[in-house]
Amino acid sequence: MSHDATLKTLFAEPAVIRDLIRFHLPQLQGLRPLFTQERTTVVPHPVAQPHHDTRIADLIWVLEREGQRVLLHLEFQSRPDTRMTIRVLEYEWRMLRQHRIEGFPHGQDLRVFSLVIHTGPSPFGTWERPYSDLTDSHLLGFQEGPLLDIHAYPVPDFPDDTFPLSRHSLVTGIVALARLQVAIRTGHKDAVHQILPVLQSCILPRVREEAESLAQAYGAWFRVAFAPMVADLPALRQALHNVVYIAEAEAIMETFGQVLEQSVAEGIEQGIEQGIEQGIEQGIEQGRREVLLEYVREIWGTDEARRFAPELDQATPDQMPTVNSLRENHRAGQLPRLRDTAGGSG
Repeated sequence: MSHDATLKTLFAEPAVIRDLIRFHLPQLQGLRPLFTQERTTVVPHPVAQPHHDTRIADLIWVLEREGQRVLLHLEFQSRPDTRMTIRVLEYEWRMLRQHRIEGFPHGQDLRVFSLVIHTGPSPFGTWERPYSDLTDSHLLGFQEGPLLDIHAYPVPDFPDDTFPLSRHSLVTGIVALARLQVAIRTGHKDAVHQILPVLQSCILPRVREEAESLAQAYGAWFRVAFAPMVADLPALRQALHNVVYIAEAEAIMETFGQVLEQSVAEGIEQGIEQGIEQGIEQGIEQGRREVLLEYVREIWGTDEARRFAPELDQATPDQMPTVNSLRENHRAGQLPRLRDTAGGSG
């Protein structure tokens, strides 16, 4: 998972980087993210032709503070690596010597800061980064390198007074879901019941405040991270496959949890799959209504959302509006309305 493009997409969002700096990297306080750099790392191979392996490079952010620019190098890891010190040193040296930044003033001082992000099944441990001893500019020392390891935090029940991650940080939701994913993959199936509280407590309130692209990035990561774990539940797997925005995952997980608990409580051994499928379908429809009402509330206000809610509750699936159709209503100076089953707006 740590090398999956969907996880990197989350850390390519400026809002996530701002929270990463604010809550986790005091060394970079005051720096703001400008843009990311895309590049390719060529890794030498001593035996196989053509003696190198081209792969997607780690994420590199350009940060700025009062004219000073810093490269934030995010190194994603899925397992401990005893060579991390050497690897980071090589990466930073290559970036300092070869990296060309669009808009970077010629001759301006350039610094590189590397952070290891570890989401593997076992703790990463520590790694050491070189630093210059201020008492002797020719002497290099070593200190513990910055690390964001999901294993530094418990599987969250999220008590405010003990959980060490702030609910206000977007990084908290990433760490929490990654920790739950590892727990589920290593046999702790009950951890699935903590997914919904994580969504509701730490992810959705913050994501709704940010750009739409963040909701999509979270949705894609959620789909990729959890869909393989429900291979024996085709209906749930298909529902996860259709997730675009992270808010849709809330309805799916809530329905799945309710159906699963009811089935176990009643001792039902047959028909569980059918019940889950029906429950997920109902949950998706309810989730869609909630998303549409939230949109109406933001555009037309609370009173109009309250008036429109009964219409949505009574609407058939083909009468349900979409966000685009509601946007067209607003642009035309109209109130929100259902879709006309004949093909137009109702």
